[in-house]
Amino acid sequence: MDRVDILNLFCLKDRVALVTGAAEGIGRAIAEGLACFGADVVISDINEERLTQTAQEISLVGGRVEIIHCDNSQPDQIYKMFEQVDRIFNKLNILVNNVGIIIRKHPEELTLHEWEQVLRINLTG
Repeated sequence: MDRVDILNLFCLKDRVALVTGAAEGIGRAIAEGLACFGADVVISDINEERLTQTAQEISLVGGRVEIIHCDNSQPDQIYKMFEQVDRIFNKLNILVNNVGIIIRKHPEELTLHEWEQVLRINLTG
């Protein structure tokens, strides 16, 4: 397999990718990588300011990027997010469900609210 064949394996032109938790860290890097390989990228996060910065960076590499503010602990917002993706692109090829939180405490120090927040975001969302 030559170099052209290998690059074609990673061609994401005409594909739509949704990356949750994309405002920073791993989610941001994944969204940028998908855009670099030609995907139209929808990025979602609760942090609107960082989400906007990420979108600006992705647009610099030439990728189409859309922002959807979403709190993944809220099922109604998740449903709306998917409706928006469908309305904008009429398809979704790639989902990277990257959103997640960690509260750095010993388990016995977690409040009930903190425990439930981790479950809502990491498991339910």
